[in-house]
Amino acid sequence: MHELSEKILAIIDSNQTCALATLTKNTKPEVSLTPFMYIDELFYLFISDLASHTENLRTHGECSLLISEPLNSTGNSFAQKRLSLTGKARFIDVRSQSYEPVLNKFEEKHGPTVSLLKTLPDFHLVEIEITNGRFIEGFGKAFAFEGMSIETAQLDSGK
Repeated sequence: MHELSEKILAIIDSNQTCALATLTKNTKPEVSLTPFMYIDELFYLFISDLASHTENLRTHGECSLLISEPLNSTGNSFAQKRLSLTGKARFIDVRSQSYEPVLNKFEEKHGPTVSLLKTLPDFHLVEIEITNGRFIEGFGKAFAFEGMSIETAQLDSGK
């Protein structure tokens, strides 16, 4: 794995939450914060019907995720490393083979609250397949990639 891939994975692994951008039924943008998991090049969310982003994802499956390093890592908010991802959401049926294994990993990462949430009927497991992404490493260092093929990330001229 090349150095850039390691930096991108380090930002993913060091975070428990991401900003989630969705579209309302009237196609107005809305952003929220949600816990996530990253497993085998897919992102997973465990979200409630009480959160507006759940209905937004049901209506318009397209979404964006933003994951960043802590600001105190750089001291300069303009140079903060961040990963911006665009993807398509798919709700995972509770009877799916992947449902329990993913939620078990969710509990390992996010703690025992997940055990309680799993018992509530309004919580749903959502898989996000990434279509493209950008990694901003700092000033003049933006890299673009397709899907989660971060090994092939190329310097992005911004055009």
